Amino acid sequence: MSDEGLAISYIEDFPPELIEMIESEIGSTGQSIALHRRENTPYASMEWAIPTALIIYITKPYFEAFLGEAGKDHYNALKKGVMRAFRHLFGEKPELRVECRSLLFSIQARTWNDKTIKCIFPEGVSALQYQVMIEQLHELLVEDYSKKANSGLSAMLDSVEPFGGQSYIEFSSDKIVGSQSTSKRKSWRKLPEINSGLVIYEA
Repeated sequence: MSDEGLAISYIEDFPPELIEMIESEIGSTGQSIALHRRENTPYASMEWAIPTALIIYITKPYFEAFLGEAGKDHYNALKKGVMRAFRHLFGEKPELRVECRSLLFSIQARTWNDKTIKCIFPEGVSALQYQVMIEQLHELLVEDYSKKANSGLSAMLDSVEPFGGQSYIEFSSDKIVGSQSTSKRKSWRKLPEINSGLVIYEA
């Protein structure tokens, strides 16, 4: 991961104008962003472990800045950039897409104690649901840096063994609805058929 706070990794045939728009949106508050263009290489692995076409990395410097004075501005810019990416990748009516794990977009982050996590997003849900997912993921990570070993994310990651050096969080799309965007109820569970690496996050 980058030391810049935020980084964008994308496959070589990704539209450069979209990358420029996302970078401009996220970086509108002065947040530094590293860009990594990579070859579009086939992978043989678990579906949820395959690198997605577009990956946004969120590192320690970002959360350290978030807990400071400019944190809210950085977060709003990040959310706008991510939602722009969603609209381009999944269309204006993403809920009409076939329900599946997305191989187009993911977010990877570092926890307070340097564990690596990958957040897997579903397809076939609404733009509002994507926004709720981003908000709740951000809340989860900010709490992790505030409460450290006592955070909900620490408890979640302690429940599974990492797979390939990182842990995976998958949102349960049937549990995430717009009316729950202000709900404080959160839970998680292991994926029943796999006993390592992947947990399901339920809003």
